[in-house]
Amino acid sequence: MKFLKSLSILFAFVLVLGGLTLGSVPFDNSSKAQQSNLNPVLVDPSNAAEVFNAPWQYSSITLSDDLDFSQITINAVSSNDENKYFRGTLDGDGHTISNITFSNAEGGNSVGLIGYANGATIKDLKITGSVTYNLDANNSSLSIGVLLGQGYNVSISNCEIDITQTIVYDVDAKTSIGLIAGTLGGSTVYNTIVRLSSNSGTPSILDITLSSKYPYNIGGVVGAFSSDNTLERVLFFGNIEVKYPNETAGGALGGLVGFVQGSSSLIYNNIFSGTLSVRATTQSATDSTSALSVGAIIGQISINSPVAIEQLNYCYWTDSNLNAVVGNGEQFENPFVATPTLSAKDSISYSFISTSENFRPGSTPFDFQTVFGSHAGNVVLQQFQTFAFSIDRNFDNIVDSISFTSGDISADSLNNISYDTSITITINLKSQTKGGTEITNVLPYYDLTDIKVNGNSKISSESYEIDVRDNSFIITFNANGYTSGSYSFTFQPKYYRCEYSVARDGDIVPGGVTFSGSSPIETIVQSYSIQSAQTTINAVAQGYYTFSHWELYYQDSNNQWNAVPENTWTGANEIVAPTMQSLPINFGVAPFDQAFKLVAVFSSENGIAVDFSNIDNDRINQITVSGSVYSGSAITVLK
Repeated sequence: MKFLKSLSILFAFVLVLGGLTLGSVPFDNSSKAQQSNLNPVLVDPSNAAEVFNAPWQYSSITLSDDLDFSQITINAVSSNDENKYFRGTLDGDGHTISNITFSNAEGGNSVGLIGYANGATIKDLKITGSVTYNLDANNSSLSIGVLLGQGYNVSISNCEIDITQTIVYDVDAKTSIGLIAGTLGGSTVYNTIVRLSSNSGTPSILDITLSSKYPYNIGGVVGAFSSDNTLERVLFFGNIEVKYPNETAGGALGGLVGFVQGSSSLIYNNIFSGTLSVRATTQSATDSTSALSVGAIIGQISINSPVAIEQLNYCYWTDSNLNAVVGNGEQFENPFVATPTLSAKDSISYSFISTSENFRPGSTPFDFQTVFGSHAGNVVLQQFQTFAFSIDRNFDNIVDSISFTSGDISADSLNNISYDTSITITINLKSQTKGGTEITNVLPYYDLTDIKVNGNSKISSESYEIDVRDNSFIITFNANGYTSGSYSFTFQPKYYRCEYSVARDGDIVPGGVTFSGSSPIETIVQSYSIQSAQTTINAVAQGYYTFSHWELYYQDSNNQWNAVPENTWTGANEIVAPTMQSLPINFGVAPFDQAFKLVAVFSSENGIAVDFSNIDNDRINQITVSGSVYSGSAITVLK
């Protein structure tokens, strides 16, 4: 027997010779395949070995903490034993499993954290450290993966594999190898990263040595698609090197998938950043092109059920010597020609990955920036990062206090917050005194106009919700790399729309105020804006008119202006009577706490020169009368 030694990470593939489809594989889609055991389990160090050596006993497996498997060996599962198919949910809950060792000493042919799965879900799990395979070639075929050996109708999402150098020694068996799964059918893999790491921080090598007897399907992510699958938003970083001692029976090597069978398979929005190489280790084996079919995205596609051209796009790779797909036979020599969205790049940075124009929304639209992030120079899944929130303490006379809340924790700042956790920011505003009256709720008089993180206005309005209550702004959003950091806020006083008019005293019709070349009208109505604060409005006649009094109108629900009797002008200390020629107004204080109109009433038989005084340029934007902008000189309006 030959053994796989010191195998850091391995993937299982069901291989097919050039032009042949994959051999028949169990694809249990019947009603009897439904999960019969409804036992959920929470995994900790005390029961990890028991659970992962018999996962089929549980309807759901959830990690309660990070786990080190250095003292645990996971045994392979036989694909012929339906009683050992996992049909539940493996939920990492954002935790990490490190240093895994696999063995098939008990005779199984499906090797992975979950050996064989049907109708299962694997999500939110990270694998780090070393992955070692001690494999005995006592099977005619092997499917080798890290997360999964073989899977059908399986969903794999939000998973990250970040492991050290991987060495796979020769195995005398037909083999499919992938770092996520060996063989998949009718399944989906999305929002997932595979990285081969080293202490130097540079990509390491997946080192595989083949035997001379059997075909191999080798993929950086999945060894082989046995039927229609979806691979979307999956990133691979690392190098793969395959060695063979002499002429092999052939096979395929793909940066993402070794062999693809399934005309409706969808391979969109994916990255392969690294190199692929095949080399001989003996003098008798010198022709590397005959050993494996090598493609940057797919090593080989099936002749009998080829993936359609339109099903492969928005994929990029860094080895310019490779095509996306090598093909399989003459009719597939050049079906996947290079395009701007299916091409090799000199390098693939996080900036490239986070630029939405480089990718298509896909079957499940999403923003790359909220899923992938950058940490220590690597592209990572934000799912496994923690985030911090603080305040750029530049409070002014508007803000009283700002606090963050996550769950039951409320503080001036937060640290070590998990991805996608709901965060609430509460901004309490100060009460203010206007015209001798204290206003405890000043929210109606201010707008929150900008939210900045680390000095950048990068939080879009679609990513948070704002509520107002109890003199406070309440902002709610989820934690990720784009919402974490130091916050600052900008407030602006609200602008009030006011109307003023000038009219004759007494009976208006048929006289009144007229514009040149127009018919008489009762009033001249103009609009201007002033900020919410104290201001003074002056009635200035400039010798043409004699000021009489002000008339106050409120607007009702029918948009009609109703006059307010003089004796109801109360609520502001400055207002003694409506006969004051210079009228002080505190906006937000009665009677000017709602929509209103002030009419200055003059008496005269002459034309009117409209003038304004006591203008605060910081508060009044512009005043226009009869189409003329007031610039300091009175504007004459004909009688």
